[in-house]
Amino acid sequence: MNKEEFISKLKLAKSADDILALAKENGIEMTPEKAEELFEQLSGGELSDEQLENVAGGMSIWTYH
Repeated sequence: MNKEEFISKLKLAKSADDILALAKENGIEMTPEKAEELFEQLSGGELSDEQLENVAGGMSIWTYH
């Protein structure tokens, strides 16, 4: 799956579990907590296309200390 397809599917996710499964299918490591945060941001329209591309590229868009 290419980045554009992945991002389209992310935008259609109906739950954090959908996002987690999609990430796993595409070899992207993601914790359930990150999937929940991503889902909340997607639901609220808070992520830019650039941030979504970072997820699609397997890069983390969050920093936890």
